[in-house]
Amino acid sequence: MNALASKPEPPPLYWITLWQWQRLFNLSILSTRLLSVIFSILSILAIYLVSQYLFADKLVAVITTTIFAFSPLQIPYSQEAREYSLWNLLSLLTIFYLFRAIRQEALG
Repeated sequence: MNALASKPEPPPLYWITLWQWQRLFNLSILSTRLLSVIFSILSILAIYLVSQYLFADKLVAVITTTIFAFSPLQIPYSQEAREYSLWNLLSLLTIFYLFRAIRQEALG
């Protein structure tokens, strides 16, 4: 247990997805990194959905999406064959569905 606490491993969802991705498309640097690019593009769409839902203003959603797309963290995450872009996407979708559930509960 102490070994797991001192060296935590990332959850396997990204690596299982990447393994299936590489079986469909060749094992190359381009195909390996392309999965993270796709997750990042979906994250950009998700941040638009979240900001549009929260603020109900298209201009605010576009500004938020632009800032997110060109942020100094988002660009490197989309280029690395690591799980960070998937974490971004899943976090944004979780936020979207959480606020949607809260709003529906409040409306009754």
